Amino acid sequence: MTLGSDMDEVDVGQFLDGQDWTWRQQLYIFLVAMAVVMDGFDNQILGLTIASLSEEWGVERDLFAPVLALGIIGLSIGTFVGGWLGDKIGRRTMLIVSVALFSIMTGVTAMAGNITELLILRFLAGLGLGGTMPNATALLAEFAPARRQVLAITLGIACIPVGGVLGGYLSAFLIPAYGWQSLYIFGAVAPVFVIAALIWIVPESPRYLAGKPAMWPKLVRILNRLSSENNFSSETKFNISRMELKAPFSAIFSKEYRHDTLALWAAYFTNLLAVYVFFNWMPTMLSLIGLGTSQVGYGSALYNLGSIVGALICVWLVARYGMRLITSGLGAGAVIGGLIFSFLTDNIAIMILLAFMGAFTAGFQILLFSIAARIYPTQIRGTGIGSAHALGRLGAIISSFAGALMLNIDPTGTQFFWFVSLTMGLAMIAVLKIKSLRVSKSS
Repeated sequence: MTLGSDMDEVDVGQFLDGQDWTWRQQLYIFLVAMAVVMDGFDNQILGLTIASLSEEWGVERDLFAPVLALGIIGLSIGTFVGGWLGDKIGRRTMLIVSVALFSIMTGVTAMAGNITELLILRFLAGLGLGGTMPNATALLAEFAPARRQVLAITLGIACIPVGGVLGGYLSAFLIPAYGWQSLYIFGAVAPVFVIAALIWIVPESPRYLAGKPAMWPKLVRILNRLSSENNFSSETKFNISRMELKAPFSAIFSKEYRHDTLALWAAYFTNLLAVYVFFNWMPTMLSLIGLGTSQVGYGSALYNLGSIVGALICVWLVARYGMRLITSGLGAGAVIGGLIFSFLTDNIAIMILLAFMGAFTAGFQILLFSIAARIYPTQIRGTGIGSAHALGRLGAIISSFAGALMLNIDPTGTQFFWFVSLTMGLAMIAVLKIKSLRVSKSS
């Protein structure tokens, strides 16, 4: 019996998982990852420019806390709605829409002249930034065979701090030479090339199309490109027995997923609280302890570079010791690192430890995406990832005010890092509660 016969029902997931990781799939993952790079860049752009905006507009830095908070509210809404719409109308489609939205709003921000305008524009950009991540994560998981999913997701999500590294180094060069506006202009122009590549090269998720019989002819063309032979024809039927086409939001609270959903939400909340304290207020903290604009940019880049290197090392470690052990180990490292950080006064030592804290805090966040993708099946994966990240954004919203409060209490940063240690300790405990990670060493 051939794959194209009337009697055949092809399970798309099993077919892709049994294939080699072809150059086409790797290309698709690379281009999706480029969207994540732009997301990571734009996510940190306001934190990198607060000092310059405060000086130019003559306003206190505390007044940017509501701007940061409303931007993250936009992220929360965009993450949930974007993940839900991705499950309904296609992950690729929503990824393109999301990148286009934050690109446009970032470009317009270069013309902002006051806090009110900045607040509105960052909220609108946040909608696009939030919608990018659940759809990018789902595509990263679904364009890789099962044995390569952890690698694909981890490398792809590691592109969040790649965007941060890019932002840190560009801010060190562009802001002193051309002003804060230049960073926003770059953040608007660069995504245009990513959008073009997504439109012309990257197909829709095969697993998503398998759940839409009307789109099977399109699915046949995609699968024939991904396979070494033209195995499929217009007569091929696809097995969707394991795909509930209209799985409701409540599915993530079914008996099978309820416990892990709540534990995952707690991990996202506390981890993003710590990560966004860094993203939003670390540049301000570094400037308060006496570092110049270029040094602040380099410090931000080192933090993000640390998270990239940490994530790459974790890919190797996870394969040997399991997701649960390595993720909780990162949490423990962040707790210890934060406590050590609170006693440092030497600028060189601070810069070095920033890289380690990036590995621990942002590296933890990167692995959370892999954990979320493992917990849920494809029909609710976007909703599961999106809802967890949206709940985590509440922690990020609190970080907007918590970071400002910690720096007002103690400009030396001691309270700042104690706060990070506390929140990362709670995130570690939440990961240890996820039942799906107790199944096997490879989990």
